[in-house]
Amino acid sequence: GRFNVPIISNESTTRTEKYKLNFKRDQEELKNTENNNSDDNYINYLKTLNFEISVTSAKTEDDFIRAFELIQRTNQQNITIKRLTLDEIKDFNKENEIILFNLKDKFGEYGIICCILLKKINNNYEIYEFAMSCRAMGKKIEESILVYVNNYALTQKINSIKCNYIENEKNKSFMKQFIDFGYIKQENEMIYNVKENKEYS
Repeated sequence: GRFNVPIISNESTTRTEKYKLNFKRDQEELKNTENNNSDDNYINYLKTLNFEISVTSAKTEDDFIRAFELIQRTNQQNITIKRLTLDEIKDFNKENEIILFNLKDKFGEYGIICCILLKKINNNYEIYEFAMSCRAMGKKIEESILVYVNNYALTQKINSIKCNYIENEKNKSFMKQFIDFGYIKQENEMIYNVKENKEYS
């Protein structure tokens, strides 16, 4: 009974299959980079994977459960380390937005690999939580998601995006992705000025 998980998404029931696909990806990466592990060679390898990202708002019970799983389990790519309950996530969604990112490549589905809890305050956004699966880590997906958030904010006439973060040893490299993209640290906040930036492809 100690090993029974009371809440599990439909996606988690295919976790074993996803790990098998990841093994194939790892083998492909090794084959393509073992003789040349330069950044350019790695980027060229990533291009062969034909990534596709689809974006949706959380609506169903399974969407909320998957967001809950990401927030509870993710340490390395979790911006606030908030361990929200399922009920708290549902309550948040009543007046705010939860954005989910689904990833697939030529091998198959990664599934929902990222959730962002987004709160609108006047003409500004607050990223209440940003959690991303480590299965997609290091594949330039983080940058693509930040591009999406930037472009989405532009369409909503948002001036700035704020995020209260908790930095630790595990998520430090993830935080750097935000800084490299243009977020500015101010004490325990990161601020991104949307108006000063353009729409990205």
